[in-house]
Amino acid sequence: YPDLEESIWSDGFWSEGYFVGTVGQRELREVIKYVKNQNKD
Repeated sequence: YPDLEESIWSDGFWSEGYFVGTVGQRELREVIKYVKNQNKD
């Protein structure tokens, strides 16, 4: 359905970003720490 795809999604379907999946609290804490410290150098 190329016509439908163009009318609904156009060029805005994809965006920059990321997905993080974890299991357990230890891993979640590490992800939070990483995100908070990303721009610190």
